[in-house]
Amino acid sequence: MTNRPQVLIIEDDPDALDVMRGVVKRAGFAPVTCTNAEEALLKIDTGLLPAVIVIDIRLRGIDGLEFMRRLHAKHEAGTLANIPPACAITAFHTTQLVAQALNLGFAHCLRKPIDVDLVTQTIQQLHQLP
Repeated sequence: MTNRPQVLIIEDDPDALDVMRGVVKRAGFAPVTCTNAEEALLKIDTGLLPAVIVIDIRLRGIDGLEFMRRLHAKHEAGTLANIPPACAITAFHTTQLVAQALNLGFAHCLRKPIDVDLVTQTIQQLHQLP
């Protein structure tokens, strides 16, 4: 069991997931990985409350935006005490998509391919949020 804060990474591309896992570990956090939003929601439903969430917006099945909507619905229903700070990552970085992500409650929306230093800095900043 680790005492390091957990970062939930939701990414369906195996190579990108491996890169993100390494970034999170090097930043001093414990990565918890899921390859789809359904799996992540199940982990949250069974007690996982990560310090930070990093999710790809374009996922098969439930996408990153719908994932955030569902987290808010759980919070409003009283089944999720707090929504962890979250960062969206996407290769389809448009002004409209970024605005939509931020309006749904994402703290940041970063581009793919990822800038390792920027992702590290973002995760560390999000972990500092109350």
